[in-house]
Order: sequence, then structure tokens, then C-alpha cells
Amino acid sequence: MCGITGFYSSQSPINSSNYYPAHYLLKHRGPDDEGFAYLDGEGKVQLAKGNDTIRAFRSHPHIQSIEKTRLVIGQRRLSIIDLSEAGHQPFVFNDLYMVFNGELFNYKTLRTELQGLGYTFLTESDTEVVIKAYHCWGESAFNKFNGMWALVIYDHKNSQMVLSRDRFGIKPLFYHFENGVLYFASEMKFILSMARISWQLNQNAVSTYLKDNKSSHSTTTFWQDIYELEPGHSMVLKDKKLTKKRYWNFQPSLVKRTPQAAFEEFTHLFEDAVRLRMQADVEVGSLLSGGLDSTTIVCTLQKLGFINKDNFKSFSGVHDQKEFTETHYIHDTVKKTGLNAAYIKTNPKRILEDLPTLNKHIEEPFRSLAVYTQYLIYKTINNTSDVKVVINGQGADELFGGYNQQYLVLLAEYVSKLQFGKFGKSLSFLRKHRPNTYERVYRLNFIRMVKNAFQSGHYFNQDGYNQITKSPLREYFKYDDRMSMSQGVEARAPFMDYRLVEFGLTLDTQFKVNHTTNKKIIRDYAAPLIPESVRLRKDKMGFTTPQELWQKRELKASFDHTFEKMANQKIFDIPNLNVAYQAYQKKNKGDFYYFWRVYNLYHWCKDWGVF
Repeated sequence: MCGITGFYSSQSPINSSNYYPAHYLLKHRGPDDEGFAYLDGEGKVQLAKGNDTIRAFRSHPHIQSIEKTRLVIGQRRLSIIDLSEAGHQPFVFNDLYMVFNGELFNYKTLRTELQGLGYTFLTESDTEVVIKAYHCWGESAFNKFNGMWALVIYDHKNSQMVLSRDRFGIKPLFYHFENGVLYFASEMKFILSMARISWQLNQNAVSTYLKDNKSSHSTTTFWQDIYELEPGHSMVLKDKKLTKKRYWNFQPSLVKRTPQAAFEEFTHLFEDAVRLRMQADVEVGSLLSGGLDSTTIVCTLQKLGFINKDNFKSFSGVHDQKEFTETHYIHDTVKKTGLNAAYIKTNPKRILEDLPTLNKHIEEPFRSLAVYTQYLIYKTINNTSDVKVVINGQGADELFGGYNQQYLVLLAEYVSKLQFGKFGKSLSFLRKHRPNTYERVYRLNFIRMVKNAFQSGHYFNQDGYNQITKSPLREYFKYDDRMSMSQGVEARAPFMDYRLVEFGLTLDTQFKVNHTTNKKIIRDYAAPLIPESVRLRKDKMGFTTPQELWQKRELKASFDHTFEKMANQKIFDIPNLNVAYQAYQKKNKGDFYYFWRVYNLYHWCKDWGVF
């Protein structure tokens, strides 16, 4: 895991004096090492060092000494697999030069396959497998990868640059392309500094964030002229022409399975996904929310023999307010597994102090203070333990029906299939257990969902696919990446093993949600493993915080001051904002999350120097 940066000019050399200071802004992503490759005046690729390059490579020239060049690729390394100097990047093989951010979990299988084709290996790293897989299969290699990654390969022989991002966007990759020059990085702050583009807000992104409550759902970002390489895509720059290609062409469908076959396939895929994500040469721990997904993961780790007594650490965010914490569920799991558990309590009085740090790391306004809980957890992991990798339950809700909104998808699917008996039972379940979701059945949007369901034979799977590839999961991965990497920790999500994703997006709805439960196949699998108190839960919390209370109490003075300032900022076009805010504070009208979005947008702009 690490951070990558660089640029490539198809034609003339450009001034590179600002490269290293811009690259150094990503130091937090890789505290263990850094390395570089560049084109010299004769068109040959040379290696270079930085201030933090390990001893074995300090004979190289310093990258800061290179004044002009057509190419620089650089990497900051967080050592996870093969901690030796053999894992140093850029990785070189024949005429290929690569910087790689991520983990390839099936690298041992691919290495064996490549050895059968005549390749030899000098290291134990997954990075060597990645570059030799590309050498062997070209861009087709990306479909063979099971992992999370953002990578850049400079093909010197063919004078082209190749970029690739994992299927689900777990690892970030941003770029800016202008006048035949491509800038790329794991974080936008490098591009903003290196490319010297105008720091201009993308007003469409601002509007979508405020009005539609969406972020990180397309190629665009909050900064004009900076883009994301979309998940599941590769991109090639050759002769000033930038070409994008989708390599993951999976589409959701419906595969008929018997209950036994579905259970057995899920068991095999899930346990193998968990097992693969335990590969590391550093200490591994887990996040534990008290919910079904993270509990199932740690109890599976115990089943597979990774947890013995108190040798395995878990980390949980908790709050003083009982209605916003899952402590008793966490205690039940800790008691059952013998985890060495840490509990991290949020302090709302520290939010104002930490907000600039969060805004700088995330690089875009964030939609809720659940992100703050994440930040505190990863900060505690870094400051109090030797854990460098954590496992989390991200993705299970989208795949197997964990969100309240997905009950509406279920009801729409029932109507489209004329299954009115099941519709009635599920409606009764919602009325009793999820009243807010029940009320949404009688709104216009549900009618639209029914129309969509009639047009699809697998509407539930199509909705899950949209949540994974567009929103909100891409946004959640952004938070996971920035908060974990801000503290030099790698986050892994077993439910996002692409084989498990493709299984989930072809699974019959009956194995996901019905009128008595959700995520049914996970609950069935977990029945002999996890505490009954967790398995039988009907509520959902996740990283919920007492944010609404904080906004009315500890943060109120800051909110009042901010909204007063917002009225004088012409950069935002928000009609009747003060009227709406007064109604929210005095009459408790309006969505408190909306007012947080407005509040955080102002502070994000302030922290980034927009005004």
C-alpha cells in the first residue's frame, strides 16, 4: 500500500522543479520508502532517490536535481508484503517501469501460472507478479487480478503510459490532461501543486453534493479539470492521445441456485476471500462495529484459525449516548472470540480542532461525521498498536440487502412479479420495524422504482450493481482510503472480492431480503459462529454518530457563525439559506445532514483557500 505520483509528456520536456515538493505532500501514504524513475536528456530511463529512500538505493541522483524531463513516476511505500528492499519501487522489468498502490491477493496463484509460462521471480512481493503479468498478458492481466489497486506502467519500448484502477475503486487514481501532458496521483493535492492549474471549484459537483447528497459518483471531482479514472477501467497515453477502456464488463443477472448450492458457494467464496486478505508480513487487525458484517468476519477468522485467545486486535468506535452505540453487541463478540479489543470514544469538542485535518486529507467535503469516527479509530490504531492492516465489512450491505432503501427495491420487485402476498408481509415488517422506510412506500419515487422493476428481470441485483459502481460505495471507499492512509494503515474488505461480488449480483433476492430479515445468506452462514444477539438484530447502525445532537449543542456556536458568514459568500447560490437555517435551529425543521453539508462545504473551501 502506498501513494503514487507522476507525469508524462508525449512531446517536449517540462519543468520538473516543482515535482518533488508536490510528491512529498503524499508522505503520509508511505512512511517506509520512496523511489522514482525519469527520462534523461538522451531518452533513457534512470532511477532516482528522495529524502526518505532506503539505504540500498541512496546512490541514485536525487529527483529534485532533475530540472526538465518528459517523465517522472514516483512512489511512497507502506511495506505490507515482502518488507525487504526487494519491494522497492518503481519496479523494473525489461522496458517496463511501474509504480503500484494496493494489494494483489491472488498473486501466489498468478505467480505459479507465470512460472509455468517460463517467468522467474526474484522477490516474494505481489508487485513483481503484477508487472510480469502485464508483460505476459498486457491489459488482459487486469481481469486476472483479485485485489485493490491503482497502478501506472511506463512502457519505454512503445513510448506509452498505462494506468489501471481496480474494479470497485477501492484505491484512488486522479489525473489531469492538458496539451499532451498527463499528471496522475493517488491524491489530488499533488496535481493541484504540480500542474499549477487554477484552483477552481466544479460547481456541478458542489450542486450535486448539496442538493442530491452525492459525492464520488462520476469521473468529475470538486476541482475543475481534475478527474478520477473510473473503477474497472484502464487508460493509455500514446502520441498525445488518451484512450480509456473498460476491462471489467460484468453485468448483473439472475442465476438460479438451490438453497444448498447458494449456501455452499457463498461459504467457499467468503472464507477464501477472508483467508486471502490475511496475507501480510505485518500485524493484521479488524474493525468491529457490532453489526452483522464485521462480526461475521472476526468470527470467521476464529473459525479459520487466525484468532487464538487475545492474539488478534479489534477496534471499535463508541459514544456516550446509548442509542448511538453498539457496545453491548461488541462485548458479546469479544467474549465469544477472545479478541484484544480497543474502544475509541468520539469527543465532539475536538471536532472543530480536527476538521481542517479531515478536509485536507479527504480533499472533498464529506457528508457526515461518521468519517470523524473512522479518523479517530485509525489514529488510535497508529498511535497505540503495531497493526498495519485492518479488515472491515465494507460492501456487504450493497451486495446482500443491508440498507433500508433496499426494502423499497424488494417491494418494487414483488409488485413487478405480481407477488402481492410477499409484498404485504414485507410491508407489515417495515411498518413494525422500519417505520421511516415504510412511509416512503407512499411517495412518488416508489412508483418510479416499480416502473424500473417491470423493465428488469433482476431489479434487486441491478440496484446493487448501481450502488457498488456509482454511489454510495465509491464514496465510502474514498473515506476508507484517506482516513486509513492518513495514519499509515491499510484497509481491506473481504466482501469486495470480485468473485463474491459477481456471485452476489447474480443471486436470487430470496437469499438476501424477505419479510423477516435482510442479508439472509450471511445470517445463515454466521448462525453457528456469531453471538445470537448480533445475528438476530433487526436494527442497523454502522458508523452512526450522535451528529444531530452535536449540531444543536457542542457545534451550535460554530454553526451559527458559519451560516452568518455563508450569507455573504457569493460563490454559493443557496436561496433562502438563513430562513431555512433558522427554521432548523428554532423549529427543528429540515434535514440536519443537509445543514452539515452546507457547513462543511464552507469550512472545506476555507481550509483549501478557495476564499
